Amino acid sequence: MTSSSICFEGELIIPEGITQIITYEYANCPNFTGSLKIPDTVTKIDDYAFTDCSGFTGTLTLSKNLTHIGKFAFSGCSGFTGSLIIPDSIDTFGSNSFYGCIGFSGSLIFPEKYITFGDYFFSGCREFNGTLEFSYLQTFVPKDGFSYCDGFVELKLSERVNEILENAFYKCSGFKGSLVITKDIGIINRNAFAFCSGFNGSLIILGSSLVIEFGVFYACSGFTGPLEFGNETYITKPLGNY
Repeated sequence: MTSSSICFEGELIIPEGITQIITYEYANCPNFTGSLKIPDTVTKIDDYAFTDCSGFTGTLTLSKNLTHIGKFAFSGCSGFTGSLIIPDSIDTFGSNSFYGCIGFSGSLIFPEKYITFGDYFFSGCREFNGTLEFSYLQTFVPKDGFSYCDGFVELKLSERVNEILENAFYKCSGFKGSLVITKDIGIINRNAFAFCSGFNGSLIILGSSLVIEFGVFYACSGFTGPLEFGNETYITKPLGNY
């Protein structure tokens, strides 16, 4: 618990009317229980606001007017359950904002807009059991954005994604079906899908001019269909044992 945290045992009820949850306001409070609702008046959750609050046992409802979630804002909050609905108002996820959050279920779907993603923002999140779907306007997947995630069954990348950064889906398990990487892709950075398991269809990469870096599909298991590349794909080093 930091000197500025507000900690107690029981359900945390955040009052209506506040517009910002400040840095470390509820950090390192392991005894909060139940669900957490962020009032619709809140537009910003600062860095480390709820980091390591591991006692929640219900759903997390985000403000419908939330624009910014700071770095490590909910990292280590391992008790939330149910679906996590991302509001249409969101503009920014800081790095590690939901790092190590275990317990959310259902799909994770991002709004139809461009959003700034920080590195590791959903890394280590396990138990989602639906689709991971990106906005049509999203152009990149951040470094380690979903590394070590376990449970998603389908991956839908935006047609406008032009870069998948290193380790973006490292050691993800659970995805089913084929993996289709869209036509605007320009570079897939090293180890982006390394050690992924679960895909059981084809690997189709539609980019016509593409750089694939070292180990992108290293130790991936499960693909069964053809391996298809665009006309001008350039592989900098071996893919791994696809």
